[in-house]
Amino acid sequence: MTKKVVWSKDAPQPVGQYSPATRFGNLLIVGGNGPLDPKTGEVLRGNFEEEVRLTLKNMQAVIEAGGSSLTKVLKVTAYLEDIKNFDVFNRVYSEFFPDAHTAPTRAVVGVSGLWGGISVETECLAIINDEE
Repeated sequence: MTKKVVWSKDAPQPVGQYSPATRFGNLLIVGGNGPLDPKTGEVLRGNFEEEVRLTLKNMQAVIEAGGSSLTKVLKVTAYLEDIKNFDVFNRVYSEFFPDAHTAPTRAVVGVSGLWGGISVETECLAIINDEE
């Protein structure tokens, strides 16, 4: 098996020395996504709900560019600059993963700061195909 870097024209380009996702076998490892406009790369300075929605749309674009889908996400890690925003994050997150019985494993972590002053960042692990 070889490692393949995944890029998406529908998601923001990385702001550092990393790739949006790496595909290895049937695994897709998606790096950090935040509330950046996919066309301009500018940080969205909206309300927290808008920032979460854009962050998850960006993550979804990278997942799909890697040949997977939200239904095949195994694990999501979310970093919130203010853990008091957990309920808002959870509400928007449930728009992308509506069924609690099939939603991926998840961790939500409160952090003291994120790149560029963003308030939310996500990363995930997905499978490319189901071989059950």
